[in-house]
Amino acid sequence: MRSELEQKRESVLPPRQTAGVGVGLVTGLWLAAALVGGPARAIVPEPLALRISDAIGAPGGQTAIVFRTYASRPIRRGQIHTGFAPGRALAAGASRVSRVPVDPIQSYDGGLIFSVSGDAVPVFTFDSGAQSIDAQFESLSASINALDGVLGVLFVTLSPDVVPGDDYTIDFAPDMTSLDDASENPVGIELRGGRLSIRAADAALALAIEGGKVQPGSGARIEVGTQEPFDVATGRIVFTYDPAVATGLPSVIAHPRHGSIALTVSYPQTGKVQIDLASAAEDWNSVPGDLLEVQLATRPDVPLGTFSPLQIVAAESFLNAPGGAAIDMVWESESIEFVADPGVFRDGFDTGDRGYWSYLP
Repeated sequence: MRSELEQKRESVLPPRQTAGVGVGLVTGLWLAAALVGGPARAIVPEPLALRISDAIGAPGGQTAIVFRTYASRPIRRGQIHTGFAPGRALAAGASRVSRVPVDPIQSYDGGLIFSVSGDAVPVFTFDSGAQSIDAQFESLSASINALDGVLGVLFVTLSPDVVPGDDYTIDFAPDMTSLDDASENPVGIELRGGRLSIRAADAALALAIEGGKVQPGSGARIEVGTQEPFDVATGRIVFTYDPAVATGLPSVIAHPRHGSIALTVSYPQTGKVQIDLASAAEDWNSVPGDLLEVQLATRPDVPLGTFSPLQIVAAESFLNAPGGAAIDMVWESESIEFVADPGVFRDGFDTGDRGYWSYLP
């Protein structure tokens, strides 16, 4: 007898169809090679990096597990299977040998899969005993990940028995994780797990600005974000940068998958940016992650190896919760690093949409 999940999936997802596009492409390339008398070459896309962002949560509190990519590649359907396992025990006075961390996930509270057309249909299954969550999804328009960034999010409530200071690994099951493109062909993926860190219930919430890596003369992609969900209604973020490395003023954009937001960006003095924000729905950061992207064109003569500082001005920055109460915040900053590889993104290895050439066998 078919499981309830299988019946539900069949009711919302059309059957998988055989794809012949790949065979036709290879055949065409071989015919072209025969006509010109040379070897055939095909552009093989780089594997799509699918990453679990690091998450933070308090005992008994809700947090979010975010999946993201760094390159746009339209997806029609897929399956993502994640599991949670003990990482390290760091709580004061705790013995790594004598204390076994408890299962971190008490309940699964819902999930989202994003598509540009808004037609993604997901089916989620939580196995409390295995501490795993399975997500199966499809978009008839094949517009999942048509824009890179957050692909999906899982909301979970943590066990009240988890211990502040402990870490848990969040990882994929490779044999149960796959993505198909618009033509029903499998997409090569590179899986990267994340980490769930347990904080004290009364600890301040964190927002960070991260400069990442950039080639001198290229555009720096500076990200402002969080690692756990908490709703923001209004606020102001003020940060400084070194104008000596820039060729113009930075621009700021917001990613709508993280909640509704209206931004007003001003430049009160050289090397200083002020971002005033208001969320009409009071739901900004309902999905944590890279909330804002600051784009900064850099000078080509910046020496390689330069670390150019970024700094959130704590005395001038604040975030307010729905209803107007101030949120207890800690502000974190990371410099821009100038390196020789223009394809290196913030996490160090992603290379966007660039393809590479490969001779056919």
